[in-house]
Amino acid sequence: MSASTNRRISKRDGLIAAAVVIAAVAIVAWRTTATAEPGPSPEPTTTTSIPDTTTTPPQAAPVPDGKSFAYVKEIDGDRIVIDPADLLTGEEARKAAVEDGLIGEGEDLPNDVYIRNTDKESFELGVAPDAKIVVLVFDDSGSIVEEQIKLNQLEVAFTGSFNGLTIYGLVAGEFPVTVEIEGGVVTGFQQVYLP
Repeated sequence: MSASTNRRISKRDGLIAAAVVIAAVAIVAWRTTATAEPGPSPEPTTTTSIPDTTTTPPQAAPVPDGKSFAYVKEIDGDRIVIDPADLLTGEEARKAAVEDGLIGEGEDLPNDVYIRNTDKESFELGVAPDAKIVVLVFDDSGSIVEEQIKLNQLEVAFTGSFNGLTIYGLVAGEFPVTVEIEGGVVTGFQQVYLP
């Protein structure tokens, strides 16, 4: 063999040897990755939850505890449906009536009373068995006096009179009262005199 032939074989053998080494490294690397023991878990990360906006938030009590003005819309056994509103008087009533376009800026409000009821939303509430219900009735002389009655008597009165007494200004569905609520239950109401 000549010297040039030996050189070619050496180069060729070197290239083959390099290819074998590269292949061996690749195989070892692949086998090490495939069979490696899992390492320590990464540190847990904290995430901030985004509230689910598709759920309905809990509703507030439809009418707050305490005394407020409302219309009794209907009575059904031991439950009433009321429509809360704002009973305004004096200058506050006049300003509200102007804002709502009922009267002009320089005009006076008849009877000095204005009832603002912008949403006309009604709520059904239970009535306590011992609720104090006071209505305005005409006595024998034609004067208006207070009379305490039971809820079932008022329910009957919504369709007419009871016990020969006539309730002043009774219009079923538009009966103005100051309602008293405790714990979401009506503990009493008193008819409001509206001239």
